[in-house]
Amino acid sequence: MTLSLADRSVKIPRGVIEDVLVQVDKFYYPVDFVVLDTDSSVKEENYVPIILGRPFLATSNAIVNCRNGVMQLTFGNMTWN
Repeated sequence: MTLSLADRSVKIPRGVIEDVLVQVDKFYYPVDFVVLDTDSSVKEENYVPIILGRPFLATSNAIVNCRNGVMQLTFGNMTWN
């Protein structure tokens, strides 16, 4: 598998971690992660970028407001901002 990133670079993943239960507030979602090498030029302490893919956003019924920087997740009749 190869991944084409937004900066047009192509990466080969280290591996895939499947069916990890991720807790967001009171909700648990099964998520698959693709493991990539991180950019060692970023020197910020505790900097770990996580990209939420379409399957997670669909499962969590996410509504993303880019202008306000807010994401809303819904599970059943419960909502989290």
